[in-house]
Amino acid sequence: MSCYKLPRVTQIANFGSSWKSEFERLLDKAPCEEMQELSDHKDEVLHVKFSHDGSELVSCSKDRTFMVWTDETDEDDGKFRCCYANDMSKYEWRHTWAAQFCPNDSKLMVSGVVSDIRGEIAIFDTGRDSESRPSRKSKQHGLYKILNRVVNDPYDMLGCWCSDRFFLSATFCFQPSEIASIWLCRPHNEADASGHLSLISPTKVIFKFRNPANSAIYARFLQLHPRSQFKDESKYWSEQRGQELLNAPSSDDEFPSVDLPFATSEMADNSNNFENATKDIFDEKMCIIFICSDRTFIPHQVGFQRIQPSSMTNEAVIRNGAEKVIDLHGHIVGIAISPDYKELYVNVRSWPENCIPTMDNSPAIANQIEMKIIDLETFTIKKQSLMGHVGFTPSEKAFYLYLDVSAYFVGSGSEDKKGCVWDRHYQCIVAKLPHTDCVNCVAFRPSDTSTCATASDDFSIKIWHSRKANRERNNATCP
Repeated sequence: MSCYKLPRVTQIANFGSSWKSEFERLLDKAPCEEMQELSDHKDEVLHVKFSHDGSELVSCSKDRTFMVWTDETDEDDGKFRCCYANDMSKYEWRHTWAAQFCPNDSKLMVSGVVSDIRGEIAIFDTGRDSESRPSRKSKQHGLYKILNRVVNDPYDMLGCWCSDRFFLSATFCFQPSEIASIWLCRPHNEADASGHLSLISPTKVIFKFRNPANSAIYARFLQLHPRSQFKDESKYWSEQRGQELLNAPSSDDEFPSVDLPFATSEMADNSNNFENATKDIFDEKMCIIFICSDRTFIPHQVGFQRIQPSSMTNEAVIRNGAEKVIDLHGHIVGIAISPDYKELYVNVRSWPENCIPTMDNSPAIANQIEMKIIDLETFTIKKQSLMGHVGFTPSEKAFYLYLDVSAYFVGSGSEDKKGCVWDRHYQCIVAKLPHTDCVNCVAFRPSDTSTCATASDDFSIKIWHSRKANRERNNATCP
């Protein structure tokens, strides 16, 4: 393993049968060889994400469109082709920002930028629900239709799925006091909803945060984390940082102040249905994870907030900060949760040691990007960081880079014009994925993590396979 520069004291992974098999895994099964370039977008490609079953890939771009790609085509040659595209400029979107499929792939959430601050979320039916999901032989893809749109301010709060039935969005009010609200929403299926901004979908405001600094956007890049796997994990929440503010000023300048009804009469007719519908959220002990700040405009913290049953039944209280906060002492430019929900990977460009950030003076940030790893059971930062990327923009212009984590690998892009893939156990770089401009995103295929996609400012998407997959593909095409 000397070619990967591992220390002699390195322990073999518990899933490895021998050092030889581990060397073959790192060398032969990591995505490292370009298989295809997709160049249909007309501007910078910001994000790519595979569906959970791996049959579709969605891409978002500054050309205001999102596109859906699949390799399950009549040609049956393993090449990805566009099966659906939607130009969101008809809703006055400046560009599409990110996208993600719900757990059973029946719906797609697309987050967009409307103005310098405002954003929206659009929910689409994919035509691939659990009963009628096409098999690999059916090749039925691209059957998308819009369900509804929801306000999501500011745009970089994004949104996330809680389940196949619920998702989170956010609003932010500047007056009379800066309050960030997290909303539980449910897509509706009304036939005439297409093209209309929904005032029905937001069902319940479950959290309100006031930034302690009172001058910065609080929650960004929402993620959802189930904590039911951790035994006696409540002891790690003993330090309650965020306090409830009983007399804090609020504002009606967001969604309507009353709790909004479900879009379907099924839910409106029986109040008990709401508790039943959200039961799985509490069974999994869901926790919202987001990046935030309290001393400067620059996001430098990761916040954690548990969703309690009282969040659904009582009026949302305003909290002075998140329940748990970890300070990374630098500009956070990306986060991703591992598929086993045990680790959070965070890209950070660090501040100088002993600096004191203020609202008027954001510290300079390092060119070196460190990928720090947070143990999600204990909320501790692991000693070893993943290194390999550099950034060039100053702090006020630094932008978010989308990470992805698979069972064995973690991937990230950067301004250095390449994506990097690290092995999670040995923490070494196993692949570099070059483009001709900044790489904004790396995404692994859940059904086959020897395949990944990268998105770049060079207007392209690239599909990468492992050496083993390429050999098998070449052998299969040989006469």
